[in-house]
Amino acid sequence: IAPNQIDALLAEPTTADRMRWLQRADLWRAEGLASLLEAGGQLINVDLGRARQVLDLCIDLAAVLAPDLRPRAIYLRAQTLALAGDCEQAQAEIYRARAEYQATGQMAAALRTNVGLLHVLIHLGRHQEALATAADVLDAAAQAGDSLPPETIALLTALLQQNRGICLKNMGQYAAA
Repeated sequence: IAPNQIDALLAEPTTADRMRWLQRADLWRAEGLASLLEAGGQLINVDLGRARQVLDLCIDLAAVLAPDLRPRAIYLRAQTLALAGDCEQAQAEIYRARAEYQATGQMAAALRTNVGLLHVLIHLGRHQEALATAADVLDAAAQAGDSLPPETIALLTALLQQNRGICLKNMGQYAAA
């Protein structure tokens, strides 16, 4: 979805008008919502306000068009909250996204939400909680066995270890980091 399309979509005053806009643009389907969600994710590093608007719309529309996309939209919205400094609300959204990922059977994605959770906990200065969370998730990933692809486990482990290192560094435990 092009930036001018995002502008036109967000210029519509109501959700119903935005739904009609998506229908006219031939985006009123799961693939269209996936494209809109991707655009919302890309906007996070460019314009938090617009990203939040797009992601809120994706959350609303996912129930109708593609329920499996709803947890990703919630997780991305959590990122906007964290970047805006609302870490407590971001944490709540991460938990919500995780629960919805689990409810839709997306277990690898549910585990990956812990990477964002660690960022939030570190930002809040809750280093012991972050370390405990990382240890729990590393154990869960190790026990996942064949239920997760090896590359998913490797990536998750690397991201968790990186965040553990940041946490330990922030705590002054340089040797352990």
